[in-house]
Amino acid sequence: MSDLFTVWVKDRKYRASFSEILRLESKSDVKVQINIGDSEHLLNYREFLGFYSRSTFSEIGNRCVNSLSSDSNTRGETTITENSMCSLGDLFKFVQPFSGKSDYVFNFLNSCTQAMESATEEQKPVLFRYIQTQIKGDAQLILMNKEFSGWEDLKSELKTVYQEPHSALQLHRELVSIKQGHDETVVITQRPKTVEEASRLAQEEEQRLNMFKTNTSRDFSNRNRLPKALIDTGADVSLILKEKVYEHQVNQCEKIKFNGIGGISENSMGKAEIDCLIGNTQHSIEFHVVERYILQDFDALLGIDFLKRHEASFNFKNNILTCGNDDIKIENDDFLVPSRHEVLRFVRVNSETVEKNELNVKIGMKKNVLLIKEINNQSKMINMEQDTIKSWINEIINEIEEANNHANEHEKLIRLELYYEKLFSKINHKIEVTDTKVETFRDSIIFTNGNSTSVYFRTEATSGTTDQLQGKYNLAIDPLISNYQQLMKNLKLKAFIKKSKYMLR
Repeated sequence: MSDLFTVWVKDRKYRASFSEILRLESKSDVKVQINIGDSEHLLNYREFLGFYSRSTFSEIGNRCVNSLSSDSNTRGETTITENSMCSLGDLFKFVQPFSGKSDYVFNFLNSCTQAMESATEEQKPVLFRYIQTQIKGDAQLILMNKEFSGWEDLKSELKTVYQEPHSALQLHRELVSIKQGHDETVVITQRPKTVEEASRLAQEEEQRLNMFKTNTSRDFSNRNRLPKALIDTGADVSLILKEKVYEHQVNQCEKIKFNGIGGISENSMGKAEIDCLIGNTQHSIEFHVVERYILQDFDALLGIDFLKRHEASFNFKNNILTCGNDDIKIENDDFLVPSRHEVLRFVRVNSETVEKNELNVKIGMKKNVLLIKEINNQSKMINMEQDTIKSWINEIINEIEEANNHANEHEKLIRLELYYEKLFSKINHKIEVTDTKVETFRDSIIFTNGNSTSVYFRTEATSGTTDQLQGKYNLAIDPLISNYQQLMKNLKLKAFIKKSKYMLR
């Protein structure tokens, strides 16, 4: 068998040895070309390992048979020697990935030691290379900073870094082992002398019990927080935020298009296969990477693809998710809305949904709450209350009051006239409000104050003097609404004619 193989990783092609292939990170994208007779075959990573182990042990077995045949003429001894060897594939199953967590270092060292003891001298170099590839995460820094001659050297280094002389769990087990019988408890004191001593002992006992409750000990990442996931039985795929994955983990060739809750078509940024610890079991989950606005308050979404793959069931009464043999307590965040408060949520909806109860936001209107995102082509307010719409009345009043502060009457009139020239050219002459009856009185400018009423001001050449129009809180036009007097009183406005235009003060 040749020492170098032709390897494809995605679209790249190069030559690599067996040990170099073992050190590749994205093994799911690896294709290896082998020659069997006169034909060429392309194998994935696992198929290549199986083929290589069979070919290697066939050569080792032949050497064992030849050596035994020269020393012994019995066929039985040869058969026993051949069958006593483990294949590389079987030895690889001993070794599980190790990410640098102290709780798993004992199991990892024990498994690797058993595998090395079961391997032959020819297998040990390959097995040691494979063990190095299974060290991931923070523990991989050890391999980067130091060279190791063999398994014993690496084992000694891992013990020094990760194993503690006395862990809390070990001390607890030693304390429990003091008991003589299975029904005997460890008694600290039976009769406390004082109430303070009894209270202290009770608190220590409660802390001890809480320390060893299930799911009270958690592993935190270097970001110092656990991801918050949403379980959605109506979602066909599982999603995760792009901030929660590394760029090299995302396969951008596997983008998908899906529809959200509002019927809006969304695009994923790629696909990532991530190992997640759920309960006490590690799961390999295929996530589609998305932007923050899709998941909003959550870091990930577990869809029906994950639930079906792991045959999960949900107990709604006790909020318990069962995956295999693990029962996982689901935590719901209770959200309490205080009295006299409103809650607004940003949602993306299909344009076909926005047909009724909509209002195009036009120039001349202000909203007391920002409901619109910039990504919309046309700003719309849907199912709004009437007091959501604000007119420019307050701005008009402020401008008039500022103009009245000028001592010079001529300057005040010029300032007001320039302001109204700007205002009339800026505001549309008609603003339509859904579910509110609006009548257009000639060329009127309509202001809506949110009380199911409308105030109309018009420009018209009307004969008469200013004094004829200065009735208390009245206008010189026929009212279009029944309560205009009270409205004018609230707005504290008067009207008079100046150069064929209504001026407000």
